[in-house]
Amino acid sequence: MGQIRFVFQDERLATQRVISSIHMVGFDGSIWPCKAQLVEKKPLVASDAETVVLDRNHELIVSRNESQSGRIFLLFPFESLGEIVVGTGTIVERDAPYRLDVELARGTLNRLRNQASNWHEGGLEITDKFSQRIDQAQQFLASAIYDKSNQGAALECLEITTGIIQDLAADFGRQVSDFRKQHQTRRKILFGVDGDTANEAVYAKQLPRINTVIAGGGLSCQCHSPTEETTLSEPWLQTSVLNRRRDQFQIIGPLVNMRPNGLPDWIQSMDHIEQRRSAILDVIEKTCDQMSEKSCDLVHAVSGINGVGHRHLSFSQQLHVTIDILQKIESYDSGLPVMVSFDQPWGERIAWSVGGGHSLQIADTLLRQGCRIDALGLELNLDYWPNGSLPREATQWTELLDFWSHFGLPLFIFLRVPFGEGASPDRFDDRLPKQQGPLGSMTRNQRAEFIKSTLPLLFARPNIQSVIWRHTDENESFVQCQPDWSIAETADQDDPISEAIRETLNRWEI
Repeated sequence: MGQIRFVFQDERLATQRVISSIHMVGFDGSIWPCKAQLVEKKPLVASDAETVVLDRNHELIVSRNESQSGRIFLLFPFESLGEIVVGTGTIVERDAPYRLDVELARGTLNRLRNQASNWHEGGLEITDKFSQRIDQAQQFLASAIYDKSNQGAALECLEITTGIIQDLAADFGRQVSDFRKQHQTRRKILFGVDGDTANEAVYAKQLPRINTVIAGGGLSCQCHSPTEETTLSEPWLQTSVLNRRRDQFQIIGPLVNMRPNGLPDWIQSMDHIEQRRSAILDVIEKTCDQMSEKSCDLVHAVSGINGVGHRHLSFSQQLHVTIDILQKIESYDSGLPVMVSFDQPWGERIAWSVGGGHSLQIADTLLRQGCRIDALGLELNLDYWPNGSLPREATQWTELLDFWSHFGLPLFIFLRVPFGEGASPDRFDDRLPKQQGPLGSMTRNQRAEFIKSTLPLLFARPNIQSVIWRHTDENESFVQCQPDWSIAETADQDDPISEAIRETLNRWEI
């Protein structure tokens, strides 16, 4: 078993919430299961010039079944930004411990410099102000390395660098937006809300530039057993066609949700996997009978795949059922493009899960099996943990999208953040995932600022077909798992998150 050891002094890194978020990533983006253990150590005594006397010293031991070099990522509680994932550079196993604060600062600054260079080569104008801030961060890092008595320099570098990354991402989005406005051939950007049609007027009030509609369908509309009166005989597809506007991009689905408790109760209560599989495929068959080229623009076949199984469907069963669903849809030859979406695309949960696989590996497997997939979806339920994705600085978003762009398929991004105030970081000290996912510790204003830097970055990517803001789900357990989600509750308020979305949409003229 390989081990990497770190020492640090800052108490903000010693909370169980931070330790429970630690995961290690390889060069190809794959995550290794690991165990993070915090050990209290006695104060170090100065014996030579390389040793510093510390009032308190923590040692962090990260153990895994791999011995390869990799990068450590964890949540860091910034005062101005809230909790955001930051990471080290590539580190190797060695006997001497690393200084965690220095490695986090070094890795984050290195990603900033590389990303700024790439964007600059692509035409981004980096102002003198940004260059001066980068120089300032470098000076703090140098001080942390060479002047070991300056214990706060590394974290000061980390704070400055992360702020530069977020500001630079927003500036990159603004410059791309201005460039596209000057060219008549710019592509249309799609933005939608995955919500109850009964709240359409509310959504239109909050986000008036919606041009994508999620119509539901399949098991997402099938909460009752087919033996009951409320069955697939309800003409939901015909209704969606009649109500469809010509200027809207319409998506049907997801037909099947693979999340824990994502299947209806009447399927979950079945004793055997073959019964569940047969019931799922029967619903898919009845759904396909109603679909035609006029039904929608895209069929969202399967959602919620994250490489981790649950008691209703193991990971291998999810994979086989997904292949069966895609083959069933293809056999109808409706001519409609098909999408599969993946939950937690960074794969954080694999860090402590037994078995399973990364979402990238699952997508690759499905495509190698010859399944017809015309688009891929990434489900990002941000600032929920452990049942969602951890908020990350912009360079990690860029890396994620670069990996997924290798498939050469359009990407659909499904976003959700809590609209309520952040929870205390100390409320959730259990390392094991809970059924009801806690909210993160960001405030509303911090989430709004995060949206202002993240949305433009997504709109600037040419391979992203649409960004869809998620707010409702037919499955009540999903709401319990990720509470405080509804934009409808903020309809009569000056909500900073809604305002941040509107501001971005107006700038991009969506």
